[in-house]
Amino acid sequence: MKKIAFGLISLILLLTSCQGKQTPQSNTPVTLKVLVWDKEQFYQQYGDLYQIEKKFVDLDVVSIRDQIRAKELVTEAVDRLMKEQHPDVALINMDAYEGLREHNKLTPLTSFLNNSDLDLKQITPAVVNFLQDDTGELYGLAPTFLGQAVYYNKALFHQFGIPLPRDGMTWDELFALAQRFPKEIDKNTPVLGLYDRAFANPMVMALRIGGGVGYSFYNGREFSLNTSSWNDIFQGVIDCVKTGACGDYSAQLKAQDSKKEQQSLAATYPFLHGNVAMAIEDSNLYTRIDKNKEQGQTIDWDVVSFPVHADQPDRGNGMQLKEIFVIPSESNKKETAWELVQFANGKGYAKIFSRIHTSELLSQEPSSDQSERNLHAFYTLDYMLNTTMIQMRKLPQPVLEKFDELSLKYLAEVFDDRLTVAEMLNQLQANMQPMLQ
Repeated sequence: MKKIAFGLISLILLLTSCQGKQTPQSNTPVTLKVLVWDKEQFYQQYGDLYQIEKKFVDLDVVSIRDQIRAKELVTEAVDRLMKEQHPDVALINMDAYEGLREHNKLTPLTSFLNNSDLDLKQITPAVVNFLQDDTGELYGLAPTFLGQAVYYNKALFHQFGIPLPRDGMTWDELFALAQRFPKEIDKNTPVLGLYDRAFANPMVMALRIGGGVGYSFYNGREFSLNTSSWNDIFQGVIDCVKTGACGDYSAQLKAQDSKKEQQSLAATYPFLHGNVAMAIEDSNLYTRIDKNKEQGQTIDWDVVSFPVHADQPDRGNGMQLKEIFVIPSESNKKETAWELVQFANGKGYAKIFSRIHTSELLSQEPSSDQSERNLHAFYTLDYMLNTTMIQMRKLPQPVLEKFDELSLKYLAEVFDDRLTVAEMLNQLQANMQPMLQ
């Protein structure tokens, strides 16, 4: 019990010593209604500590998870609960943020920022650029993000004399690197060049890569897949999968695991088996290995930045914002609401961040000596793009189902050498366009 008490006191001291400019505290009790995905998680990460510091602020927390209806999208649930619950602060994802901002339902934050110690220059550019509109106005702040990067096994590269990956590689360079590895170490141990769950469906993988560049496959009126740009992307993905150098090896590796291994971190992350040269994984793996070194100590590993396209080297879709703090425009407690937003995004909270979060990274860029690994690999993008997901949301469900059905059919024919990639894209477009009529 004493250890727990000491831990709380330490956290409070860290918070109160690092807050910078503060809005004068009022002794008048006030209640803030906060809309979040999960109530318990919110209290663990923000709410408990905030109420220790702000003793006169009571939090009335509404959980989206508990209120969402069957078959209701998260964005739809957020829209509905904003109208029904009238929150003063909401923690929302990227999709909900774009929709609410577009419909002028969020409070601009620039005036609040100008009177605070929060410095946007310390936040990684991709996060700021996503949150800003075309005029430079911000309507939300995100203290953390989930990033993706390329993890690599140094020992395998050294064993086969292959140059190590580097930051800023293109997808084509990454695929070529994966294909330099032999198929096996010995008869019982295959070597796997590049792992990504998305390789389970090469169509999804290719659309993901194109979406990160900003390529359009649907413009609201017609499909536009049969272009040379899309052809090059699909050809690169399919060629790498055909050689066996790129793939989703989860099922293959799981079949080799003992019961004990299936319960380990390696069951979730195939990279940790030791025979995967490179894997595209999110920052959850980075923080979990860092916190559980005994589970990762057999691998000499590091990371480089998420691959990009040569046409747009400063942008991609290797980042996600799951918790964007916003103040709804109809709130009549904006000043008090801002104090909570400022708390979660401030330097004080950043000091204790690693003790609370286990999977995400701070939006504030790390110092160069913060980690022995290449943590900066997660901070290289200037812009977040996800064109594919945005365009898919505009398509009716029957059209998406037909697209899925035909893409699997034509992909099988490509892998059987009955269709070329160009022919697949032409047929897919020709058969999908009538679905829009």
